[in-house]
Amino acid sequence: MDKLIELWPKYVGSPWLMPLSAFVLLPWIIKGLFSLQRSRSQDRKDFLDLWAKRDQSDNLWLQVAVKHLFREYLPVSILRYLIERPQAGRALIEVSEVWPLIDWDDTSGCLFWRDASHFLKVKRVRDYRWSLAGYFFSAAVTLTGLWLVLAGHVESGWVEWTYLFAGMVVTGHLLVRQERLKTAEEVIPRWLGEMPWRGGGCSHDETNGASSKRRRAKQFKR
Repeated sequence: MDKLIELWPKYVGSPWLMPLSAFVLLPWIIKGLFSLQRSRSQDRKDFLDLWAKRDQSDNLWLQVAVKHLFREYLPVSILRYLIERPQAGRALIEVSEVWPLIDWDDTSGCLFWRDASHFLKVKRVRDYRWSLAGYFFSAAVTLTGLWLVLAGHVESGWVEWTYLFAGMVVTGHLLVRQERLKTAEEVIPRWLGEMPWRGGGCSHDETNGASSKRRRAKQFKR
């Protein structure tokens, strides 16, 4: 802590910024950590309280109860399908993790990828590799920038620290994205592969993709 106090005026600016920043940010940090811990424990308690009532005939109750523990509002059709699986808890956890990548069409009653290109496995693999490469690149650039600032090789100010913070955000986003894409490759075929999907399945090969493009082109010409 003493070292930080010594370095703060040198790399950040006025020594008054440190106590001022601590005064402003510390309550928010403490509140955020407390809320996160309380939220998780409260979510578990709420889920168990709701689940004890076992009113699974009510669709809204079922969605809200599951949301308290798995943090995603999953469609009722998917919930009822997964709950009947032998490993219902694991299925709900893993599907919730990858749900930001897929969605449910209320009209057709089919699942679909939010990014239509992900119907092709080769595109999903490509996006995973790009996200992984981007993560390593962003992490390397951010760490290099942090070293240059702390070592005094470049001037330090709010602009530089803003860029470093943005780099950390981008790095974290890419890490989450590549992990989610990697998990989806195993989770979606395993737990949701037998459910109805647009086009007949969770993955389309290149031939089917090219054929559908040709059909759409012909319809457009007509």
